[in-house]
Amino acid sequence: MKWSLCLLMSLISATACVVEDKPVADAGTGGNGGMGGDAGNPCGCPDEEPVCLDDMMTCVECTAEETGACTSTAPVCDPDTNTCVCRDDADCKDPAFAQCNTETRECIPCNDNTQCDGVDGLLNPTNNVCNSDNVCVDCTLETEAESCPPNRTCNPSTSECTGQAAGSLEVCDACVADSECGDSTGASDAFKCVPLNYQGDRFPDDTTGFCLKSIELGGSCSNPYRIVVEETSLSGAEADDYCGINEDLTTCPAVQALLADTPCDPENGDEDCPQPAGLCRELPGVVNRCTYPCESLVECVTPGSTCNQSLPEESRYCGS
Repeated sequence: MKWSLCLLMSLISATACVVEDKPVADAGTGGNGGMGGDAGNPCGCPDEEPVCLDDMMTCVECTAEETGACTSTAPVCDPDTNTCVCRDDADCKDPAFAQCNTETRECIPCNDNTQCDGVDGLLNPTNNVCNSDNVCVDCTLETEAESCPPNRTCNPSTSECTGQAAGSLEVCDACVADSECGDSTGASDAFKCVPLNYQGDRFPDDTTGFCLKSIELGGSCSNPYRIVVEETSLSGAEADDYCGINEDLTTCPAVQALLADTPCDPENGDEDCPQPAGLCRELPGVVNRCTYPCESLVECVTPGSTCNQSLPEESRYCGS
């Protein structure tokens, strides 16, 4: 009887009416958040309460069957109140909101590593880390031994475990963390992942460095790494002097190509050699090989163990 009366009144007044203190939208007005609606939203519910209880014609945040307006900070529905909440930390799956505040019943940033277990998007279900920004991450430099797979390293720029074995990279190999660097015997504290430039610009990008030997920890330098480079390592080791290369003229890939005796075809110009800096030239005793520009002999090594000082500066290269 009440519904018939409501329908009659709405046809007469073209306005919403109330049945049992519940608002009922006019039919045909349309629009999400306005009055009216369609078969999927008969209440014409607004975005903040998008779920319609058909039997009551009432808009709510959610139901047990429909998550509605629930988000990463309030991910589950309380069926008693039809509101979005969290019940405990296990409900909070967003790395940026991994702790459940039991008073407000909302997910907030983490403050303990255990809250990061089982969050979305991380490598491991456990052993994750709540970092200094109160965000759950795979690892930090301090926890890589526990958080990453055995003998793997942590990338400090992404806080993700790498596929690189600790100590597996040698001099001038590209790296992202100090723990990746070593020598022929394996991991060594004397080698760090050091950012390098090429002609004044970071090379190859802001998050990649190259393994270089610390003079203080590893001793004297030898060709072709006799140019002293002072830098802070990518893992945050204090500024130190390293056995490096001439950053104005060459790059680690170009140096490594010479050390590897990499052949090249001069018909291709310098394209067969690492760019920038790589040159394709005829070296003493060998047909065309990759080399690089130089200023002095200490920057070069056999093959091509000369840097002809009699040539104009722009024409010098290791082996000239």
